[in-house]
Amino acid sequence: MTRRALLFLALVTFLTYAPSLGNDFVTYDDDLLVYQNPNVLKFTPQTIAEVFTTYDPELYVPITLMSYQLERVFFGLNPFIFHLTNLLLHIGSVLLVFWIALKLVPYRSQQHAFWIALTTSALFALHPINTEAVAWIAARKDILSGFLFFLSFALYLKFSESQKRRDYILSIVTFAFALGAKVSVIFLPVVLLFADWFVGRSMDWKILKDKVPFFLLSLIFGIIALLGKQSQIAGLTLVEQILLAAKGVSFYIWKLVWPTELSIFHPQSYPIETTSPGLIVPLIVLVLLIMVALFALPKRSVIFFGIAFFLTMLIPTFATFWKNGFVYFASERYAYSALFGIFFLLSFMFVPLILRLTEKRTRMEVPVMAGGLLLGLFLAFFSVAQAGTFENGETLLRHALALLPDSAHALNNLGTTLYQNDRNDEALEMYDRALAIDPLLPQVHTNRGLILFKDGKDFEAEESFRRAIASPPIYRGLLEDELQCYFLLSQMLEDRGNGAEAMRLLRQAAEVGDQYFTPHYNLGIRYQGLSQSEKAYEEFTKAVSINSRDVDTQYRLAAVAAETGRLEEAAVALRRVVRLDPDYEKAGEHLRNLEKLLKQ
Repeated sequence: MTRRALLFLALVTFLTYAPSLGNDFVTYDDDLLVYQNPNVLKFTPQTIAEVFTTYDPELYVPITLMSYQLERVFFGLNPFIFHLTNLLLHIGSVLLVFWIALKLVPYRSQQHAFWIALTTSALFALHPINTEAVAWIAARKDILSGFLFFLSFALYLKFSESQKRRDYILSIVTFAFALGAKVSVIFLPVVLLFADWFVGRSMDWKILKDKVPFFLLSLIFGIIALLGKQSQIAGLTLVEQILLAAKGVSFYIWKLVWPTELSIFHPQSYPIETTSPGLIVPLIVLVLLIMVALFALPKRSVIFFGIAFFLTMLIPTFATFWKNGFVYFASERYAYSALFGIFFLLSFMFVPLILRLTEKRTRMEVPVMAGGLLLGLFLAFFSVAQAGTFENGETLLRHALALLPDSAHALNNLGTTLYQNDRNDEALEMYDRALAIDPLLPQVHTNRGLILFKDGKDFEAEESFRRAIASPPIYRGLLEDELQCYFLLSQMLEDRGNGAEAMRLLRQAAEVGDQYFTPHYNLGIRYQGLSQSEKAYEEFTKAVSINSRDVDTQYRLAAVAAETGRLEEAAVALRRVVRLDPDYEKAGEHLRNLEKLLKQ
């Protein structure tokens, strides 16, 4: 019966999401992570080292990036393969959810355990709130880390029964891979303690000692994650984070009940204040939820386990409210693993009641089965429809705009998508609409100016670039992409012969964006072009301190270091170039000549 259930779950899940296999890449994050990512387009020792030693851009996700690399190597940039991988990972998670639920249910009646597990996994498989994680290629990090999380969880439960060291080690190793896919599963060791408590194990030293390797891995990857997220976390006060967290929790719960108006954008559209009913009510809901869980704690109740699982797995998402300069209170894919807790809680509470009802009143069997079938069809229908919005970048963003017509972020991204498809007039319309909503968006001004410049409207483009420079965000610092207006305007002025103003802009960019690589790199190139080697050396040194793996910067640093008499430093930089790009013949030749010179 269990094998048939697993086959049924796999088949239903596949059929639900099969239409999404024909979707294309979307122009929102798929480009950044996959088809325009140089570390994905090449699979070399250098690019492998790159994905394990850098953030992308603030997340540490080497295992996810390696999965993209392998798909590109074996199948090319075929979106079907990338979508299929996501779907297979989701099917794997569904089967693991069934197995985990089956092991957690402390019922003597195997019939109850089976139906609770089946209901939990069916809800997990079909609920449209999980569609974003399945249908969006860029959400691979969420669905891959989720699959590995459930696999590690299942292996630990198996170890708890068998006490075989192999299962224990495999669980730890799998957890390490899960953290490498995305650190959002960092609280697995806490979840394992909840599971031990729920099934009746005593919290003795052995149980706690078994979790030590898991906690150590969480600590290591947590530190790595915080280093990449410092600016995101620092952008909000603790009170603001709590209010947004409460709103996010309430949002996920409501969408479980009524899964409509799902979108990749859920912006916080009004001030984050304690006087706002839209934030206070969710906070009350969160407090009540925690109180209910604590009340159930002494009874080893499924209520505590389900709520604690759900809230604990959501904690890492509370550091991700900032996205591309905008504040979002929720992202559906972030709840992927956490939803197991709620689905398990609901199944555990209601399935036995329904089974007992049908046992006492056999005439209720048909209505109950019909109700279950209708619920499944309802969820599948919405999942199919939601997956269809990911057909391509334009359909995805137009769907978001249909729900959020005043989203400047969605308008900007749709404008960029239209521009990439050579639909400049439509793109300008989107940018103008975005600026009418929020004029303090430097990237939108820059995007608008870029189109005008390429259309030969130089003075209108200059006006847009200057507005971008004069429109810094009020509540946060500039993002690196938002410095592009300085570089474009500088180049425009340089082409007109206004070198002094062009240089001033590059210096200004390096000052306001001192923490970023690009402004120092561009300023260094300008100094190098003016034969000001000492100043170029200073800028390239700063650029390399921020991003030591950029080949061109290392090569230029070697050149100006040699020009200023720093031959040893030049040799070090050239060795880095050759190590990063063994095919860079010119760098290799310069290095050999320089090493000969140093030996004299």
